[in-house]
Amino acid sequence: MQLAHTTFNPVDYQIRDIPEVDAKHFVLTHHYAASWPAVSHRFGLIHTPTDQLVGVAAYGIPVQAKVLTAAYPTLTPYTQSIELSRLVLLDAVPANAESWFIARCHRALKERGVRGVVSFADPQPRYDRSGALIKPGHFGIVYQALNAHYAGRGTARTLTMLPDGTVLNDRSRSKILNTERGAQHVIAKLTSLGAPEWTPNQDPRNWLNEALAAIGAQKIKHPGNHRYLFPLAKKLELGMHVTSNYPKPGN
Repeated sequence: MQLAHTTFNPVDYQIRDIPEVDAKHFVLTHHYAASWPAVSHRFGLIHTPTDQLVGVAAYGIPVQAKVLTAAYPTLTPYTQSIELSRLVLLDAVPANAESWFIARCHRALKERGVRGVVSFADPQPRYDRSGALIKPGHFGIVYQALNAHYAGRGTARTLTMLPDGTVLNDRSRSKILNTERGAQHVIAKLTSLGAPEWTPNQDPRNWLNEALAAIGAQKIKHPGNHRYLFPLAKKLELGMHVTSNYPKPGN
């Protein structure tokens, strides 16, 4: 997509609530993680001269409630406090659009009773099998531009990196090991990357170990994502130390 301008003009944009099917398709197509989380609010950034969807912000439900309660101990998780789970704009959208978009999303959320937002920035670069860079490390520059509170890093962990630069997360692993709903989708992805075909009645753990070895999945130490807090109410109690001493590349 090409836009007719190279500098951001808010007159040419608006935000809208959009259906999950549209938000999910956009994120799966354009976000490096190629995954869709559980969300409760979906906003689209619309380029009004062409009526095209050029960005999505998805807010909702983290894997654990403590992601929210640790940050906002007096708020009800999932309703009064939520996570900014996905933010993706097309490369053609000019600079400054992200901060404008998020600010207006937060204004809409506040009107709906949301009082606190948590967001994370992943500093870990992602590469595919050939070594090509898929995603540079992010430090939350757009959140810093909005004067978010920096609350340190999330939990350090070990990632299972797949050859396409995506991560096999714990939820996807659990689907296979416990043959849960959605397991076939994860199996199909691993098979597309070169894993052996799944056959009925085999041990899921053995298959997964063989699959990851066959495709050359790698274990990578991750130092933890940078965590940012957006209190949407005045004098809101925070459950963790915050600072405006923001992280930068190299630290």
